[in-house]
Amino acid sequence: MSKSGIPYSGCYASYLTTISILNLQLMISTQFTDQECLDWEKSLRIDLKKTNTSIITDPIIERLRDAPLFLLNELRLSSISSAIINFTSTTEHYIKDIMELSLKRNSSLRKKAFKNFSIPALELEDFESIDAIKKKLFKSISSEQSKGQLFSNKFKKAKSFLNIENENGNSEIYKSLDSIWQIRNKIAHSNKGFINKLEIYTDNGIKVLNKEPSKEEYLYFSIDLLKIIDDFTKSLKVLDNQILEKWPANSFIN
Repeated sequence: MSKSGIPYSGCYASYLTTISILNLQLMISTQFTDQECLDWEKSLRIDLKKTNTSIITDPIIERLRDAPLFLLNELRLSSISSAIINFTSTTEHYIKDIMELSLKRNSSLRKKAFKNFSIPALELEDFESIDAIKKKLFKSISSEQSKGQLFSNKFKKAKSFLNIENENGNSEIYKSLDSIWQIRNKIAHSNKGFINKLEIYTDNGIKVLNKEPSKEEYLYFSIDLLKIIDDFTKSLKVLDNQILEKWPANSFIN
């Protein structure tokens, strides 16, 4: 239950916690400085000497000392990339989780889902009860009903399955979120783990973060990214409540 008295699911509560931590981590990373890189080099040398580790860390320490500004740029871009990966992954998990929860809660939704879904007879040997079979189907159905390359594909398919109309999910927020998913997809196919030029769609047009951003450029890009995440998180709370009302717990499967 939220402070406003509007109920939300455990799926959303978990989502909100993860997003809050992600926001904090991204904001903290905007404060990194080249002087901190030099300080880290000194403290790392001391700490690693104490551990007597066999891990090869000299190249990292040398870069902190000899090229702090270059490494700082990589840290900034890596922080943005990590935030994007975590946000998209957490959001995709929520979509699947809320569908699974709805299937567990409501017999009418289960009948709708099972109508066009089958399980191979041989797989029945692995289960001891009907409820265990149903839970496997819930995961399969939730995965199937949230497929898509971009956010808009996944979300529209999930809302259609749940028979939910949500005006908060307007075309502008879809464009913004799709631009974040496009970055995630590029990162997934990059051998670096991050890409040098990031572009996101915002209310004020496309915002770009290049390979060597200043601290101010990085800060403003991070704020633009967090605003998209925050707007969506608020919209998702409304949707979450609609789903709970649409599919009440009339026949719950534990």
